[in-house]
Amino acid sequence: MKRLGLLFGLLLISVSLFALTDAATHDVTLNVDEVAMLDLADSSAITLAITAPADAGLPPVGQTNDTKYLQYTSLIDMSKTRTITVQWDLAPGAEPAGTQLLCSVINGPLSAGLGTPGAAVVVSNVAQSIITAIKSGNTGTAATDGAQVLYEYEVTDATLLDTQDDVTATITFTLTEAS
Repeated sequence: MKRLGLLFGLLLISVSLFALTDAATHDVTLNVDEVAMLDLADSSAITLAITAPADAGLPPVGQTNDTKYLQYTSLIDMSKTRTITVQWDLAPGAEPAGTQLLCSVINGPLSAGLGTPGAAVVVSNVAQSIITAIKSGNTGTAATDGAQVLYEYEVTDATLLDTQDDVTATITFTLTEAS
């Protein structure tokens, strides 16, 4: 009888222990939203000029500038990619005669899905790719984080140069939608 009482007591304690616990549940959906953000580390204006060569008789020389960095964040379906394009707001032929402006990416954290730089393009009013194959990732926000942009102002025909041909153009970089 003592054994039966002990067994019954243990059973009651066990039932009591189970009766003191409870649980509630709910679902949590975890989303990764698509993001496409692009900025310049420094968006101040730059001036590029055609200047005198080192020696008389040589062609005039165009200046270069590599002080701008493109910084971006891209979250995208891993089966797709994005591109960064460049263009300006000038109508065809509105640039100074006998010159062209080249744009390229020369340095940057373009690994781990942050894109592949292309060859230098002649800037025009038609968007042209300078970085392709961008997947998910981010470049950082420090002054020299991101993709370093190189502008090269070149003389194409010195006989067409006119010192009254100064022009200001607005350069636009675009991080395209997924494709």
